[in-house]
Amino acid sequence: FELRCRDVKVQLCAYGASITRFLVRDANATANGDNNNGKDCESHDDIVLGYVDATEMYRCQNPFYFGCIVGRVANRIRQGQFHLNGQCYNLEINNPPNHLHGGSGGFSHRIWTVQQTGVIDNHPIPIPFVRFSLDSADGDQ
Repeated sequence: FELRCRDVKVQLCAYGASITRFLVRDANATANGDNNNGKDCESHDDIVLGYVDATEMYRCQNPFYFGCIVGRVANRIRQGQFHLNGQCYNLEINNPPNHLHGGSGGFSHRIWTVQQTGVIDNHPIPIPFVRFSLDSADGDQ
């Protein structure tokens, strides 16, 4: 999916509901076009740290969590366990000795559903959007 608003372009993919590219106008681009003979992407800088494309991110399973939604938790859970209401919960140790970002089955490694795409047009500048969703049942992680 690609969203465009003025001089900004954002590319998204369903794997981890990720931002794969975030393009902003190059400081050297001209006001009424680009300075690269019509090569649109060359007049923009990608400010997202990530992969060449979404296929590469999926192929290597994004071990660095570039651009994605993390969860069910963000950050590390010490020694992969926590206590809640007197009960101890043990989680996958995927970043020894800790649990990181929801583990190998976390939200970042799932294919999200596109619920809606469109444009918010009751604003002075029309704003494009994509709404992703993911079902995560109780006890899922």
